[in-house]
Amino acid sequence: MTNELESMALKAMDKFMATFNSRNPKDWSLSLQYPHVRPSARRDPVITMSAEEYAAGVDFQRPVSMGWDHSEWDSKEIVHLSDHKAHGAGQYSRYNAQGEKFWTNQVVYIITKVNDNWGIQARFGLDFSRESSRDTDEIEPVVTTLIKEFVDAANDRNNDRQADLINFPYLEIDPGLVNACETKEEFGKRERPPRPETAFECKRIRHGRVEVIQISNIAANVNVEVGYLDSDEKILSSSQGIYMLTLKEGHWGIHAVSVI
Repeated sequence: MTNELESMALKAMDKFMATFNSRNPKDWSLSLQYPHVRPSARRDPVITMSAEEYAAGVDFQRPVSMGWDHSEWDSKEIVHLSDHKAHGAGQYSRYNAQGEKFWTNQVVYIITKVNDNWGIQARFGLDFSRESSRDTDEIEPVVTTLIKEFVDAANDRNNDRQADLINFPYLEIDPGLVNACETKEEFGKRERPPRPETAFECKRIRHGRVEVIQISNIAANVNVEVGYLDSDEKILSSSQGIYMLTLKEGHWGIHAVSVI
């Protein structure tokens, strides 16, 4: 079953790429799930509610004007997988008509199953510019420490501290859902799904792996594992997530999250 699920998730990524290269807005829009969002450090996110709305906003002339002819995967892999959601880490490059590579980007694709169809619910893109520095050694400890503080604040039920570590709007991605909190106040009042610790009498949550898998000088995608512990510090349940962090107005903060 795992191999079949992984194959379906990778096929969803390939459909996304193939339909983008087709330059057909309708076909490309049908590779996505809705509502759909594409968070970025460079602009405020737009949540699109339908394939028709998405197709109407597509303009292939913009990449064409930069010399784009087609795009190809450099690499892609499934990082996390369940029967209804997958996180796919991909790197792609754009090529001109002479087959010369002129731009490369890294994205984590939030792939979901809705109504028996696998598609891209959200794209967490690093969005390198041609002038972007690839020297990120000093950034990695900043973003990993921030996530650990965010998880610790959640453990303490400290909404104010968590909000200080966010770049709003804050997005949570689930199959067929994009939940957005525009402000600190909305974050504190947001509706949350039932927490595993309630069902399993969890007394504390603890971050495990916090690993940067994609990073630029303005954004990072981080693999985060969280354990739910009982009073004897035994792990009762766990979750795996992708946390997208962005740099906006000099502030590193969590911008979007998807958890399995």
